[in-house]
Amino acid sequence: MALFSRRPDVSLDVSPGTVVAGEAVRARVTFGAPDAKTRGGRVELLYHNTYREEERDDDVVRRTTIGDRTHTQVGSRSRTVTTTSPVVVVSQQVPVEEGTIEVDLPVPPDAPGTTSSKAIAWEVRAIVDRKLGIDAVAKAEVTVLTPPTQHASWASSPVESTVAWALSIEPASRVVRAGDEITGHLRLTPAEALEVRAIRVQLRRVRFDPDRNTTSDDGIRVELAGRTTLVAGQTTQLPFSITVPGDADPTFRAEHNHHHWYLEGVLDQRLAKDPRVTSEIVVHTG
Repeated sequence: MALFSRRPDVSLDVSPGTVVAGEAVRARVTFGAPDAKTRGGRVELLYHNTYREEERDDDVVRRTTIGDRTHTQVGSRSRTVTTTSPVVVVSQQVPVEEGTIEVDLPVPPDAPGTTSSKAIAWEVRAIVDRKLGIDAVAKAEVTVLTPPTQHASWASSPVESTVAWALSIEPASRVVRAGDEITGHLRLTPAEALEVRAIRVQLRRVRFDPDRNTTSDDGIRVELAGRTTLVAGQTTQLPFSITVPGDADPTFRAEHNHHHWYLEGVLDQRLAKDPRVTSEIVVHTG
């Protein structure tokens, strides 16, 4: 018997390459002849989830010298690292026989969508499991889109305002597709006169990672008015239109993090906290 045997050949094609969560991916797997180490095979659908977390070192030694004495302390420290973890959502055992088989892999309806930021990246793997040997693996990328119904309940969350007086934002829809234009009105009735440098609407995305490693960005802004004097008790209504980027990461909840979008109306004040109203929206890609 040979001391080393050649790994069996395995190749993989998927169809379609782009699916909406809730649909299925068909994997077409072609196996070569199995070797003596082959124990079986499986086909997996998984996503790679990238997130930021704290890495802790509990054996940090600190030495402090005062005069002719040295004090030694053992403590801990942490640092923020970026981690990518595979999350298998479907795994199906298959026989390894020379030839081609087809396997249907259902994508869960609540599956997080593929993101341009690489926070979520999907793939299918065909694996030949070999005892005391290196497994043979074939991989194929898959793009998962999210339907408008996924997380639609998040768009029903209460609108939040930082002021006691009437400040509201009223989009035509709180469920939108990446690339869509959001239209609506910003309405305000201040309880006292206000001088503002500008009035704007903006989109803010927030990703919640473990250990409170929250990342946020509100760089998508549209100015509705410049320097303005607002009269106490007088209602001002401003129409707005703001566009969601075509490559925007969708709203998602993954194994290790979750991602949200908010539509905000902001009154820019000098040397004062800006009055703000926030409404969560859901961004989908399917």
